[in-house]
Amino acid sequence: MKTPQARDLAIGLRLGVIQPRDVVEWADSWIMRLDDPPYWLIEVSTSPRAAQHDLLNLIPTIATDEEVADQEFLGAMAVRLIDQAEPLGEILRLMYERFCLCEWTEMTEIRQQVYLIDDEWDWDQSRAIKTARTFLTPHLEAGRSLLEKIKSEQAVDARP
Repeated sequence: MKTPQARDLAIGLRLGVIQPRDVVEWADSWIMRLDDPPYWLIEVSTSPRAAQHDLLNLIPTIATDEEVADQEFLGAMAVRLIDQAEPLGEILRLMYERFCLCEWTEMTEIRQQVYLIDDEWDWDQSRAIKTARTFLTPHLEAGRSLLEKIKSEQAVDARP
């Protein structure tokens, strides 16, 4: 039987497209399928009230920000804004930290868009939301694909 791959799960949790309770359910589903589940999986399963940071410390292959491709990151932000209707403030903070609060030598299209959304957020939040939705919509499929990989792994090998 295939063993669980935690990379996508860790990315989804780190980027906020899945919640800690989803991670616990994921671990529970794997434990039920494996004859000898790894210890970390049991730890995750028995941590229903754990915070995101604590769960990420239990998962052995934590995806760091450097390992998460820009496309996956923007896809996750698109899912959070468009599909999950989360407020733009937190999403903008994460995008700004990733693309603007780092060493850079050239202005990229992504960085330019994040700066634009940040400026609009300060003077017209409804306009910033429209701009963010327009910017993130092309990345939505990548975020949905990430979620689908996580969900499908719960269903994999569940069949007899």
